[in-house]
Amino acid sequence: MNGPRPFRALAVLLVLLTVVACAGVTGTVDAPDQADAIDVTDVSDAFDAFVRANGFAGLERATVRIGGAVVEAVVADSPAARERGLQGVDAVPEGAGMLFVFPDAAGPGGRAGFWMLETPVALDIAFAADGTVVGVATMQPCPARPCPITHPGVEYDVALEVAAGQLERAGVRPGDPLTWEPADDWTG
Repeated sequence: MNGPRPFRALAVLLVLLTVVACAGVTGTVDAPDQADAIDVTDVSDAFDAFVRANGFAGLERATVRIGGAVVEAVVADSPAARERGLQGVDAVPEGAGMLFVFPDAAGPGGRAGFWMLETPVALDIAFAADGTVVGVATMQPCPARPCPITHPGVEYDVALEVAAGQLERAGVRPGDPLTWEPADDWTG
């Protein structure tokens, strides 16, 4: 039996909304408590504010997947950007960081390590070679020279810095994959 046209249209609309809402769901995932949920928009807004506040607008952006974490990162792929790093940055929001990319082979003495000169916040660093994490450490601020040098003890071609504690919370350890791709929506 056919009902009045407005009710059929409403029924079709409800079915379509249900299908759209369920699209892409292929399994079950334990949802975090409401208080622990991270709003992706908040992370994106915080990252954009981080970029603007620290003068990183001219650098590329990448989405980094490391262990169980996803990080929006500013890419330091030039000598000048790598040298500056996160020096002078007062805060790194959760889910944000800097990806140091070394496109050239290491020299005869190997690749240098990282230091925290004039970096006022503690940072976690993950070193990776060929897409695999080879070392993880937490680095403490260093207001003046000499500063400790952090190095994984093996060669690496990228390093990711994030707020201290973030890699531990994500369970990142040597052997985990580290992949990254340029962000499609970055406007610089």
